[in-house]
Amino acid sequence: MAISDFFGKLKPSEVFTVQPNNVEVVRGSTVTLECAIDQTVTSQFTTDPAEELIQWAKGKLGLGFPPLRRERYSQEVGPISYSLTITDVQAEDEDDFECQFTSEGIRSKNARLTTIIAPENLQITSNAASLIDSLSDDPEIVTVIEGVEAVIDCTSIKAKPSAIPKWESSFSGSEFRGPWEVYDEETKTSNATRQLRFVPKLEQDGMSVQCDAEHPALEETMIVEKKIRVFYPPKTSIKLPATPILSGSEIAIECALEGANPAVREYRWMIDGEIVEHEIENVLKLEVAAEHNQAQISCEAFNGVENAQRPSSGNLEVFFAPILAEKSKRIGVDPTDTEVSIFCDFFSNPSPQINWFLDDQHLGSGSSLILDARTNPVVPGSYRCIAENELGSSAEEILVVVKGPPTITSSNQQSTSALMCEFLSEPAPKVVEIRNLETNEIIEIGENVEFENLEIVKVENLPIGIYECKVENDFGSTSARISLYGNGLGASTKLGIIVGVLVVAIAMVLFSLIKMKVISNTRRFKLNQLPENDSNGDLESNRRSIVISKPFLQKHQSNPLHVLDSQLDAILDNHVEVRYSDINPSDSGSTHRSAADDGYATESGSNNKIAASIGSNFTNYEFEQTSNPNSASCQTKLKVIWDDSLPEDFETNGFFVTNYRKQRSISQV
Repeated sequence: MAISDFFGKLKPSEVFTVQPNNVEVVRGSTVTLECAIDQTVTSQFTTDPAEELIQWAKGKLGLGFPPLRRERYSQEVGPISYSLTITDVQAEDEDDFECQFTSEGIRSKNARLTTIIAPENLQITSNAASLIDSLSDDPEIVTVIEGVEAVIDCTSIKAKPSAIPKWESSFSGSEFRGPWEVYDEETKTSNATRQLRFVPKLEQDGMSVQCDAEHPALEETMIVEKKIRVFYPPKTSIKLPATPILSGSEIAIECALEGANPAVREYRWMIDGEIVEHEIENVLKLEVAAEHNQAQISCEAFNGVENAQRPSSGNLEVFFAPILAEKSKRIGVDPTDTEVSIFCDFFSNPSPQINWFLDDQHLGSGSSLILDARTNPVVPGSYRCIAENELGSSAEEILVVVKGPPTITSSNQQSTSALMCEFLSEPAPKVVEIRNLETNEIIEIGENVEFENLEIVKVENLPIGIYECKVENDFGSTSARISLYGNGLGASTKLGIIVGVLVVAIAMVLFSLIKMKVISNTRRFKLNQLPENDSNGDLESNRRSIVISKPFLQKHQSNPLHVLDSQLDAILDNHVEVRYSDINPSDSGSTHRSAADDGYATESGSNNKIAASIGSNFTNYEFEQTSNPNSASCQTKLKVIWDDSLPEDFETNGFFVTNYRKQRSISQV
């Protein structure tokens, strides 16, 4: 029989003497939801208190009759109290609960159980973590960077409801932002954040910041306080040597540290922006070279703070002797050119003084030289530019060549297995040919030979013989005979040569001893550009006085001396006068120089030799007159050397080794 049949329709208030109420429970605590029924009602229905009459519902689901299967949940079984107890309340316990009289379908009012969770932590952090690769592990420290806006967050962690932080500290120019809440569905909790923003200064290092938060689950306000540590990147300066820096010296450059927090870990050096490898200390040792002049030396120090400052830098001033930067290449002069320009560019510190010379003649100053062919013909030769400053000098040569037929300058007799044909040609040769004159065979000089800058041809492993070197350009061709003797000689040949040399040496010694008695003093002079004679052999136009000082003419002088006219001009006394007219014109033939002349009147048929007026019988290889300055007749010895001959072209006794022809003029003997 239903209760409603016995009592009629009952109201909850008539059945439940106590109904559950809304409640907030701190997570982890124990809560009891009250439910009691009038015993007169239940006694009419049953006398067994264990009979299933009352159950609890959580949300829309019944929890079942006691004993309950859900952990931490328990229910009383009457006869009056049917309360529900929950131990160690968690966030998932939060819900609507009701006590139900199931057989009659009578329910108590809803009771809302709300779980509240105190924040796990209240913490202070800063944005410096993104600017510093390793922060302090000290939990009492919050790190900021000088001059970089600090964003310091105060955050309550995993609270329900949210625990809103509040800053208790402020600085000049500071501002507060927030709060922001972030809900976690899984834990049913929220993080709440409020920001403090300001630009740190060094004087704020060591000051404190404080943040607090209140929460219903907390009996006291949560407070967190930290000290500010102001980090800043290293402040450095470059210290260069105080004394002048010379090229080639080793210097020490210091990266002076003015301050850093935290301490410096390593240094980095750069030269003109290029990193110097393996240099991590605060002193850079550098071997200075000329290219370091005005180089920018920079250093950076690293302490883990992102370097918001530029590296410290300074410029080196290096002092060094002149160094060639660029110069003219070989110059080919056309006879129609009105001027020729050549240049030498040097760099040095201090700046160089540049002078130009042709042989010993000073031509001008500056980095360039202009040869005016309208007033004087361009003289071919090796033009020398010399750059000088207080630290040294540097010299370069530029070859100026007049356009014309090639000139072959290599030796006519060569004693190696490689034939060398050296020549000068402007313009560049079109043909360079080596021919074996004994077999008339043309020798291959190489494959794909470029003649544009060719000045020498070398052919290896040729047999002993006579060869012809022929060079041709747009102005003509020139050839020369070259005798190749090779490297190897047999034992008998070597012995014969040794014996022959000994015989010749003995003969020369005997000849010198005899000659010393006859010719006590000899003198050698250069005839500077004497005019050629006419066909009648008239030497009248060649008269010229040369003053000779007796102190220069010493007795028993076996070898000719070399004396320039400039030395003779300085003689003031103890002199004798000798004239070229002392050479008897009637004894002379034509002195016209042929194109094949060797410069020493030895070319057969090219020059008739002059016999001395004193009646001496001279050979075709000597063009001399001799005198004894101690005798009354005062004879003279002259030796003719043409101006375009080089000293290396003749032996110590004055005779030419070979038939050289040079394009440049030599003023020294």
